[in-house]
Amino acid sequence: MEGTGYRRLTDSGVALFDFDGTLLKGDSIAAYICFCVRVGFAPPVTLLRALRAYGRYAFGRATALHAKEASLAFLKGHSVRDARDAAERFYDRVIKKRLFHGTLQEMNRCLAEGMTVLIVTASPDVYMEVIAQALGAAGVIATRCAVDAQGFYTGKLASANCSGREKTRRVEAYFLEHHIRFDVTLSRGYGNSLGDLPMLHMTRHPVWVNAKAATARKAPDFKRVTWK
Repeated sequence: MEGTGYRRLTDSGVALFDFDGTLLKGDSIAAYICFCVRVGFAPPVTLLRALRAYGRYAFGRATALHAKEASLAFLKGHSVRDARDAAERFYDRVIKKRLFHGTLQEMNRCLAEGMTVLIVTASPDVYMEVIAQALGAAGVIATRCAVDAQGFYTGKLASANCSGREKTRRVEAYFLEHHIRFDVTLSRGYGNSLGDLPMLHMTRHPVWVNAKAATARKAPDFKRVTWK
């Protein structure tokens, strides 16, 4: 169940944060795959498979979901416990130093105001669960990796890619599951790409974070900030 083991949920409004490009500089899944190869959690051939998969996606020969699944196939046979250990090391050694200070300050401001902070991302839950908990979020909504009944990853994905309209669908399902009364007047949203746009439209106070000019023009009435 998404949200288990996180900071307690509140009724003081909801803040929705994208991750890659909004809280983090650059792309996290590429960094995760490289890290896993470097520490021996994934075989070196994983890099070639990921490059091939995302190359096919870039040329329209595969969906983002298929590219992501092919890149994460190395998880097959790894236990949830071992994967969490790798994710904790990934956070400590790689993610920490790539987080945007300004966005972290904004997240902490939301938390100090008693808001329910959720990270909503297309990145996989295999490491996003650890990151969200480390940042003090109430929960994370991410692309889910499949786990079998014995607690081992299958190498497949268990959900649609959490981007675009899928973000809004998953957020609404999360609210329903956790009995959160979504007061739009107290809601905030933070994102950097067109994949975040439907989620940002859910909120009263949407913010473009480090968004490209062409992206920001899709919703020019949104607040726009540049955080380093």
